[in-house]
Amino acid sequence: MYERLSQMAEQAASQASRRQFLGALGRAALGAAAAAAAILVSPGTVSARPVHLCSDFSGICANQPVNSFCSDYYGPGRCRKIRGTNDCHCYTGR
Repeated sequence: MYERLSQMAEQAASQASRRQFLGALGRAALGAAAAAAAILVSPGTVSARPVHLCSDFSGICANQPVNSFCSDYYGPGRCRKIRGTNDCHCYTGR
């Protein structure tokens, strides 16, 4: 395997000038850097904060994330947790 790689490198070096070889090497390095940047910049699936869900007995907000939008007969609001429980209610500000 090492011999085959050495032969390929020798052929590439003998067929190209130093400037062409360094240009090709630079393009390959740029491509590798772009691929690495794309992986690092892509959004992950890990959340910084855990998502708390309202309990099954929370009416409109059942199984919804706390602070998500909801709407009841008073109008639009947000699912707010009831202190000391896992239950939520749709808080509209009234």
